[in-house]
Amino acid sequence: MMYLQFQIILCIGLIFSTSADTTFNEVLNALTSKNVEMAQLDFHNCVDKCKINALKTNKNNINQQLIELKDEIVLGKIELNKTSDRLLELLGLDASHNTRRLKRCCAFFHRNLFAVEQPKFTSNDHMEVLTILRFSTAFRILHNCLEKYKCLNISMDDLLWGFYNRNPNSRNNDPNLKSFTYQLLEGVVFRNTTPKYFVSTLKQYIYGPKCKKPFVKYCTAAYYTYLITESPILNNIFKDIRRLKL
Repeated sequence: MMYLQFQIILCIGLIFSTSADTTFNEVLNALTSKNVEMAQLDFHNCVDKCKINALKTNKNNINQQLIELKDEIVLGKIELNKTSDRLLELLGLDASHNTRRLKRCCAFFHRNLFAVEQPKFTSNDHMEVLTILRFSTAFRILHNCLEKYKCLNISMDDLLWGFYNRNPNSRNNDPNLKSFTYQLLEGVVFRNTTPKYFVSTLKQYIYGPKCKKPFVKYCTAAYYTYLITESPILNNIFKDIRRLKL
């Protein structure tokens, strides 16, 4: 264990020299770029199923416009309930095509852009070290993301405490966002819950069950994605840990 602690201390500087400056823009760009093909496919499947004839031809051109739409969503240039208007504008199509069915397909598109995946690691040690080393940066990513997309109407301190502990007079312990994150991540790593459950549950922890702002969920997806992203430095440490346990 002393060797493990030494290795963790040694690698903190190495990891944070590169990852501590990571921004939510970088995480969201990476996440949405990875997911864009899946989001495009689901969009076209929705268009076919809904028989939106104006968008059933020239899928390559539509895919290019969907990529531009993705970039504008990530930059916060458009409201998510206006994606269908903007897509028609990019495609040069009349606003008369902006039906409820198209709005539904555009909602599928932007939801899939922020889909989260199962971690590639299955080690409890791996998860614990990632949570310890990355929480501060992950929390900053979450806070800055919520601020960027105008979801932040609470202080950083309240964000740490969570929705059900907003009242300072009812607080008996320390803020538990970090421990709650670890608990949720443990469930995902051991496949007792899903990444989607992690995101939706943490969203509720932050803003309560009645929150309807999509970007709260998407910023939580960025938080989760940053926490589970592996690095070569950490992978080498975990190889050493496994050897020590044999």
